[in-house]
Amino acid sequence: MNELQDRYRDAYRVAIATVQLAKTIKIVALVVGAAFLMLTAKVGAGEWNFFSAAVLAAALLSGGGGYVIAIIVASLGQMMGCQLDAAVSTSVLSDTGEKQLILRQFRLGEEPHANDTPTGCYWRRP
Repeated sequence: MNELQDRYRDAYRVAIATVQLAKTIKIVALVVGAAFLMLTAKVGAGEWNFFSAAVLAAALLSGGGGYVIAIIVASLGQMMGCQLDAAVSTSVLSDTGEKQLILRQFRLGEEPHANDTPTGCYWRRP
């Protein structure tokens, strides 16, 4: 493996890790939001007061806000992946076979096919 392939491999790892981080943020946000909702149900069982309204607002902000932030982080990872695909496909530093190798092995985890043309966005969710 040469230095160019190492650079692309590391960049793809960062893009994949960014998407994985977004998935983790989504799960944590939903769990925290659900925990706040359960606390609201427990606190507001007797009567509706300011504290139960505040906990409900915290549930909506933590769950919904965290989910929105996770979507933004995931889109950044997806864009990184597509930009890398375009950079590999249009690189003048490597031939077609090497481009296919980089796109298939580092991004898709597959072996290159003989008749593939390395153009477009090969990016897909891990």
